[in-house]
Amino acid sequence: GEPMAVPQIVTLSYHDAGRWLDAQERVDQVAAPDEVVGWLRAFVDTTYQPEPKRRKRPDSFKPLTDRFGQPVRISTSKLRGGGPPGE
Repeated sequence: GEPMAVPQIVTLSYHDAGRWLDAQERVDQVAAPDEVVGWLRAFVDTTYQPEPKRRKRPDSFKPLTDRFGQPVRISTSKLRGGGPPGE
């Protein structure tokens, strides 16, 4: 006569579980049966391909921002002598 929990969705994905937790859903962790773990291991061994590494853009190419995230403009005209006459 007591109510029994019935799973609505089952996944082996860590990312899916994290998304559901972020959405305030209840997520219960249960150990997978050995048969499922074996199947998953065989599937990953035959199909996994690592993502190609992306080239990181050097920090010198990133735009400058102030502590509030606003773009910063730096003038070098006075340093190069390119300012208005009389300065």
